Amino acid sequence: RVPVTTAVSAWVEPAASLTLAPADPGNGVIGAPWAHSLVCRSTYTPRVARVSGPPGGALTVSAPTVRANGTSVAYYTFAYTPQRGDEGVDKAFCFSCGDDQASAASTRRCLNLRTRLCSYTVQAGDTLQSITRRYLFATNWLHVWNANPALPSPDLRLTPGSVVRLGPTYRARPGDTLAAIAGKFSTSVKRVLSANPGLSLSPLAEVPPGTLMCILPCTAPDTPFPAAA
Repeated sequence: RVPVTTAVSAWVEPAASLTLAPADPGNGVIGAPWAHSLVCRSTYTPRVARVSGPPGGALTVSAPTVRANGTSVAYYTFAYTPQRGDEGVDKAFCFSCGDDQASAASTRRCLNLRTRLCSYTVQAGDTLQSITRRYLFATNWLHVWNANPALPSPDLRLTPGSVVRLGPTYRARPGDTLAAIAGKFSTSVKRVLSANPGLSLSPLAEVPPGTLMCILPCTAPDTPFPAAA
């Protein structure tokens, strides 16, 4: 009688789904590749498949499958680069670990991405002026310089891969509305909504207390912006 191998598949990495607490400002930044390893083992030939989530990103094989002691291990990488419009938005990318014969019940892991507000990853050739034009739709680069007190001079060359702040962040307080917040920071409701794609509120609706928001003022302040309270 020929022995039959029992089909068993299980995750090696991640051991559990990647989740974020509500107060977590985020684990991704616009312009910076966000990548995670996905490792699946099986008594057959393991396979990792994307089963749900928003469009974008790429799942690729990162190393050859290794087999030892009756078990094979497959190595994958999922990578996604946050873009403008992802700020403050939660995205859940979910994957299954199974085998090439679909003979064992697959298990699921989800990677949750939240793109930080008011943050941008410097690309080659970027300057304070170009970043200001692209994200603030303005020419007054003092907005960005004042938001980054660690930059001693606006004439310094920006290092690709470094992260710059685009403006201050603010946590909504009880009774705050978009109109009130816009007035407090000398900006407009339209600009507040543009900087916070995850918000969908009318100007006079109360913003849930504790909501973290990016504020892009219409006038440049004389002193660096404070961090969120």
